[in-house]
Amino acid sequence: MANLRGNNNIVYGLNSPLATLPAPSFIAKKPPTSSDVAEPGTVWIYVQPGQQPQIYIYSTDGWAQLSIDGGSAEFDSLAVNNGTTTLKGSLFVEDADDDVSETIFNSWGFRVQNATTVHINGQNITIGGVSPVTIGGSIITNPKTTKQINDVFPTTVTVGTTVLINGSGTATNVIANISITIDSATSGVINIGVSHLSPPIVYPVIAPFTTATPTVMNFAISIPYSRYLLITTTGTISISNITMFYSGM
Repeated sequence: MANLRGNNNIVYGLNSPLATLPAPSFIAKKPPTSSDVAEPGTVWIYVQPGQQPQIYIYSTDGWAQLSIDGGSAEFDSLAVNNGTTTLKGSLFVEDADDDVSETIFNSWGFRVQNATTVHINGQNITIGGVSPVTIGGSIITNPKTTKQINDVFPTTVTVGTTVLINGSGTATNVIANISITIDSATSGVINIGVSHLSPPIVYPVIAPFTTATPTVMNFAISIPYSRYLLITTTGTISISNITMFYSGM
């Protein structure tokens, strides 16, 4: 406990011959507590190595902490009247007893009252807990604008011919759904390759198979923006048609 009360110096001058000088400041390695008393106007400077100092001033109501730009501070309450408050970084709202083991936004809560507009900009907004969440009024969503892909996507492909997929349009990835009509095959193998190089290296997508009955095989291939596609075969295989359609990723 510190008792900083004492006799303040008095200066003499014209018009105000008896003027009391401010109480001297006090520098300590701990913040003041309710047990520390001083003359009103006394400044307590709490110095921490490597951190911004914390400044307190004493009044008849006790110690009040002053804010410092760039530092950190703890307040029992904070009110902002008719102004804008900008918080950069994370905002944590904990329960009143400061039990850090409890979930943030759990028991004490977060309240915005009588506000015209509240903006929350983030990638993810999570509301946890077991109690119901009540929203009064309308919910307005603002989804991203849908992009139209304006490029030529080949709908037919010839075996052994390299084609460029989405080479000049909007930079987006697609799923290419490839439908291959096979008339017959003897130990036939279908190979597909996708690469930024032309021609791409192909790999078998099906084990060697034999069929005398016409059949259709479907494959879904992920194709990044501006990539080459090549379809080849090995063995004996007769393909009458290859068609393609696309979906966005």
